[in-house]
Amino acid sequence: MSFSNFSKTVMLSALLEATKRLSDGKHKVVPAHNGVILNPATYLGAAPLYIQLHIYGHNPPVITNSEPIQWTANSINWPTITEVFIVNDSIGQEILMTGALSSPYAMPIGNTFIASANLWEASLV
Repeated sequence: MSFSNFSKTVMLSALLEATKRLSDGKHKVVPAHNGVILNPATYLGAAPLYIQLHIYGHNPPVITNSEPIQWTANSINWPTITEVFIVNDSIGQEILMTGALSSPYAMPIGNTFIASANLWEASLV
């Protein structure tokens, strides 16, 4: 089954509306390595971030970040960041969408990962 780009826009809009934090409309994002969320207890600085997301484009539509995403490896070398996940706000952090990075980002101690606004994308395929 395939969906039209209009249908994808409607689904992405509903996802963003249903999963935003009520207090400010932001979404929880976390760094990941090969499908595994980095544990902030092990990798200091890898705490979830709350950022504004929006739908961009129409062929196909994608979700992108309205503000920068930034993590710094504070204490030990981190695994390479290969994805940024949009997760729900529960303790379980169920993954809602994955945004794979076009180039994996190495995170030795002291390195900072920065995705400028509108740089990162997650989409329906």
